[in-house]
Amino acid sequence: MKPNEELLYLTDLLLQASRWERSEGEVLSGLELEVQDRVRRLTGVNTIDENGRCQSEPKPRPEHGHPGQVRVYTNGKSKWYPRELCEQVPCINSKTGLKWQLKEVTHDA
Repeated sequence: MKPNEELLYLTDLLLQASRWERSEGEVLSGLELEVQDRVRRLTGVNTIDENGRCQSEPKPRPEHGHPGQVRVYTNGKSKWYPRELCEQVPCINSKTGLKWQLKEVTHDA
């Protein structure tokens, strides 16, 4: 496997593992559950839960905040604002390299 293929594989594995919703008392981590599920599917063992959902397709996470709004952090606190009032700017502390901030307000005199 080439390095870039392995990187894509590992990234997908970790992203899928992070989507697992573990029940209370579950001893396996999300990563362990994802690997176990993949091994079962590769060996022909179907992994369907009691609700008929394939375990490798966890429920989508609910939307956070409000539709059409973005979270802006100011002085360590966050608040939701309409997207049209905000803009993305570079941020070295962000995973994406960007953060949302309120647009500069200009007053025409």
